[in-house]
Amino acid sequence: MDKSSIQQDVQDYITDLRKGRNTEARWLSFTQLVEKNLDQICRELDTRWLVSICDTYSDFSDDITRRNALLVVQMVNLEKLWATNLLMYDVSLNKEKLGKLKSNKVIPLWDGMYSFNINHGDMTWNLFARMEQLIKETPVIHTIYRTIIERLKENNTALANLNKYHKRLFDPYPRRSVFRILRKKILKWFKAYKI
Repeated sequence: MDKSSIQQDVQDYITDLRKGRNTEARWLSFTQLVEKNLDQICRELDTRWLVSICDTYSDFSDDITRRNALLVVQMVNLEKLWATNLLMYDVSLNKEKLGKLKSNKVIPLWDGMYSFNINHGDMTWNLFARMEQLIKETPVIHTIYRTIIERLKENNTALANLNKYHKRLFDPYPRRSVFRILRKKILKWFKAYKI
């Protein structure tokens, strides 16, 4: 199946499903198309269409798959909202605030929320680790999710821009071994007693 053909098929199925045309049969055919051609779909369709596929799974699939598909859609939509908001302003880098952030300071945002620590904050590690744990239960959605994560890294996105400073934004949360925790406590004890 060539690129234009598979994209056209995906579009046709999604259109029919959203318009309620022969839903049961079209849903079955759609999932078969996606599962059979998943690598090609992830390679050739843009993020917009991968999100549309996830939207469709969140509308028609079982509860677990619906939840996982919606997590992927929400992640991309929040990035899209952030980028759209930035388009409305003439934004330039604020070196003073960047300096504060680089010196491990956080800046108050709204209602008790603070900025992300761009040096070593673990908010994104926790976010991606939790999403990964849930989404890996659904192989089709997981494959699309991993594709979208790679595209978020490669493009001019808010997450990729933050990663220029953080450098580990997309890394999996580091596993903490008992040895590392114990070592850290011992070093802290020696430092406290100046031994």
